Amino acid sequence: MGLSVEFKDVTPRNFKLAGDHSFSVSVAGQKLGYLILTPSDLVLSWNGRMDFAVLEEQVLGELPRSFCAGPISAQGNDVKILTRDGGIDEYLLSDCDDPKTLKRLLADPNTHSNINFIRVNGSASAKSLGGIDFSFTSDNAPVEEENELAVKLPRGIPMNGSLIDWVMRHHASPPQLGQPPDYDFIAAALSRKARQV
Repeated sequence: MGLSVEFKDVTPRNFKLAGDHSFSVSVAGQKLGYLILTPSDLVLSWNGRMDFAVLEEQVLGELPRSFCAGPISAQGNDVKILTRDGGIDEYLLSDCDDPKTLKRLLADPNTHSNINFIRVNGSASAKSLGGIDFSFTSDNAPVEEENELAVKLPRGIPMNGSLIDWVMRHHASPPQLGQPPDYDFIAAALSRKARQV
């Protein structure tokens, strides 16, 4: 039997009225995560873990290269951190001091326990797609718990196997798909679902 991607509509009624849709996504009968569609965006969320010490490299380096083919230019616009005590710290990455402060904060494992939630807003441009605004979010649950990670992209961006590979590498328990896994097939199924709804 070939690889299958299943979608289960889990959209609350009030979301549908607003034009939003949520689907639980399983691959080969195993939970991948959720696909959330709004009129303008798509969000792919899953249980995983992000090492904050390499957040910049992963989210502003590898992530944009996973959804843009060919040479790209990517930059972070801002990073917002919600702390455990309810504070909000914002780092504007265009400010020459903020990126250095953020890098020191994220490099220090002692500060990670005070981070409750982190959001990175970025933009990338590629010849094939033009300018793309994207965001990445991560909870920061205690080590024994799973975090919810999410990537938000414009709805018109076709997903590809490289993006699914990036998601799987940051997944807490990725579906076991055999070797080699057909990430392009999964991406095509997600892209079709985004076009159909």
